[in-house]
Amino acid sequence: MNKHLFLIGGGPPFTPKLAGTFAELTSRRNAPVVVLIVWREGWEDYQSRYTEQLEKYGVEQFKFLPLPITPIDKVIHHVKQCSGIIIGGGDTNLYADYIVDTPIGGAIKAAYEQGIPVAGFSAGALISPAQCVISAKDNDKEQFQLRKGIGLVEDMVLAVHFSQWEDESHLRLAVQTCQSKANYGIDECSCVYLLNGQLESTEAMEGYGVYTIANDGLEDGLKATGKLQRLGITIEEIIIFDPKQDTKLLDDLSELLVQVVDNGASIGFLPPLARDEARTYWQNMMQAGVKLWIAKNECDHIVGTIQLHLALKKNAPHRAEVAKLMVHPSHRRKGIAQQLLDTMEHKAKEEKRSLLILDTREGDPSNKLYQSNGFVEVGRIPEYVISDNGEYQATVYYYKKL
Repeated sequence: MNKHLFLIGGGPPFTPKLAGTFAELTSRRNAPVVVLIVWREGWEDYQSRYTEQLEKYGVEQFKFLPLPITPIDKVIHHVKQCSGIIIGGGDTNLYADYIVDTPIGGAIKAAYEQGIPVAGFSAGALISPAQCVISAKDNDKEQFQLRKGIGLVEDMVLAVHFSQWEDESHLRLAVQTCQSKANYGIDECSCVYLLNGQLESTEAMEGYGVYTIANDGLEDGLKATGKLQRLGITIEEIIIFDPKQDTKLLDDLSELLVQVVDNGASIGFLPPLARDEARTYWQNMMQAGVKLWIAKNECDHIVGTIQLHLALKKNAPHRAEVAKLMVHPSHRRKGIAQQLLDTMEHKAKEEKRSLLILDTREGDPSNKLYQSNGFVEVGRIPEYVISDNGEYQATVYYYKKL
């Protein structure tokens, strides 16, 4: 029986691609997904955050069980009957108190071993391994803490909110203290999917970033001095870009633009695109109101970008335009465009933008991507752009309300 564990580095919602994987696994059993959360004032307001991505994949049944106010025998009953288990985020010590140190933890482990998928958000992720390590930034005593976990995986330690809390030193201390071979630092809005306790490939990761300390850095099992490595695809926002200083970034962005245009993308240029023309574009693109994100692979190469142009007019503080979503030809069909789009939308909400607009060439694959993400077609303008063979082509305009 295969075992499935999803570890999310922050609070809900699920990351989109791996939400689909979790949803597919729950469809094998006609029963609710159990959501275990520690009770606190206003906890009901968070229910939709846990369910929204799964609902997009057709999951309709959920059973929320706030702890410790739900009787233990009732929790165990629902865990035994469920199609999936979600353990929420919050105070990690309370989650350990109410789950690990009660029969609920045993029921979760039994269901997991029977193939029921388990997902842990932040605190829920931390208590999932046999050893639960808690950052000094995650408890009132402001101390590194080591507690017993549920035991869904052995010989593994985790750190959550990894980049946001700047918790590399915590992960190193956890590796050194627990002598664990497997270790992951998981950023917010990021997920790791373990199949039978193992990270099978970079396809089993999604989000801003997942990191690990190389095993060969353990000196006789005493010190965690290995190199911190980033795994899979990660998304970064470029806050400051000085082309004169950031020459490597300029070169990488220019190479990406050349490759994308020369492979037929319609983003304002015609192939073959001269490298100098690509460099000139990037040298001048960071204007007021422009937000830029890049996608990097595990080798630190830029494989995709997206831009958000915030409207600066006084009568349009709610509007923004999506631009230059592009993915390197060698990295397409791997969910990178979706990651970039999700990151951009999250930032748009932070910027209080409630209306997104964009246009894309008629017939391009990007149309399906935008439509599947809730963008509504407004209309088409014929003969809007010219292709490299001189043919006129239409463009399609979309909007989305956030």
